[in-house]
Amino acid sequence: MRSDDFHWGFVDDDKVLNHPALQPQRGHKQLGQIEAIYPGATHTRFDHSGYGKFITHRSCDVLEKKGRLPCARNDIVQFSKLHDMGHPPFSHAVEYVLRASTDQNHHTRALTLLDSDTKDGQGRTLKQVLEIDGCDVKNLRKLFNGDPAGKICTDKTLGADKWAYTHMDAIRCGFDQLPPDWRGLIEHLTFYDGKLGVDLHRTNEQLEHQVSMLCAMQNFYFRIYTEVYLSPQSMVYERHIQKALEFAIRARVVDPHAVWDMSDGELEGHINKCQPSRGKNGQAKLAREALLGYSRRSPYVSAVAFKYGKFTKDHLQGEKVVPITPQFGGAFLETFENPFRLTKLETALEEEFKVPMLVCVIPDAQKVKPEDVPLYEHGKLTGMLSEMVPAHYASLREMARRFFSIRIHVQPSEREAIVRKYKAVSSFFHEITEDYFKRNSEKK
Repeated sequence: MRSDDFHWGFVDDDKVLNHPALQPQRGHKQLGQIEAIYPGATHTRFDHSGYGKFITHRSCDVLEKKGRLPCARNDIVQFSKLHDMGHPPFSHAVEYVLRASTDQNHHTRALTLLDSDTKDGQGRTLKQVLEIDGCDVKNLRKLFNGDPAGKICTDKTLGADKWAYTHMDAIRCGFDQLPPDWRGLIEHLTFYDGKLGVDLHRTNEQLEHQVSMLCAMQNFYFRIYTEVYLSPQSMVYERHIQKALEFAIRARVVDPHAVWDMSDGELEGHINKCQPSRGKNGQAKLAREALLGYSRRSPYVSAVAFKYGKFTKDHLQGEKVVPITPQFGGAFLETFENPFRLTKLETALEEEFKVPMLVCVIPDAQKVKPEDVPLYEHGKLTGMLSEMVPAHYASLREMARRFFSIRIHVQPSEREAIVRKYKAVSSFFHEITEDYFKRNSEKK
């Protein structure tokens, strides 16, 4: 697939996509901080919404012809255009901070925008434009709140949203593998009992082709997540941005509620303009300093990595690797999902070793785990993809465990010194984190 194969969902005459409530998405890059790694990745969430709309239309075409479309086509298509409208600048990197600061996430934010009083040039709210366009807004809310029909857009393997962003992202990043063309699978889509799946009522040759396509697509998903979205370099840029925003909020030079509608550039500029003398305890200065790693494209580098014992030989050049158990990794993800708590851990490390540090971890382990696919024949569930190709799923699970790591990053000039002290760093790190695990467990 080439870049000129993208269809933008006839954006020019789409009154919903062009409503003022959706325009902040023009300033939110689809890949956020990853543009620092792949300069061609300048496409926005607005671009993605148009392409997602196009693929959703095609999915609905197939399901409608088969009599398997679970609800009104227009409602599903409108959902595909709106489902990402609640994302903030720098997407998930910033959302983790805003979730802890505003008690909102991109889902609740989208529902807030759906009820917004913001009007277009003709004095119409987004809800009014949707109703004029024939959308049942009540049903749209159900899709936002998990109605199974929404899987046509949001399914983690077969959803139009996933096909749209992975295809576009691969092209824009110049990724070395293009995914299987979604058009090769879309004709086999079906929907039964609240599940989006694949219809296997085909010849043996075609059946083998469908299964191979599904496995190839999941392998591609794994690669683009681990090598682009959640790569070590992406994660350290994300942490620079998170910490900068946290300090700016603490200094009261950024209103977290206002951040949702800022563009990526506006947020970066706002933090960079913070006067060092403003904010309590020098927090504004710390915000600017934390952002330098991203804005100057000079991120901290990994000095110590914690990986599952079986995979300690798989590491970045120059870092020391310390083995951990899956139990420790799971507890860490659960305990330190809140980035403010991660900052406290970093502060403890910095005070002990007198060196600024960033701790980077995969934000959501589910993102790299395989999503199973139901398989149907003549309207009957015949099994799951994992049952047909168990070796494929075992391989994905193994690769996910191999990929997982928690990394301590420092300025390049401090790396050698911290590497020499890696045993002391590891010991202190475990002591602090185990204390957090205990407190987190007691709160439950």
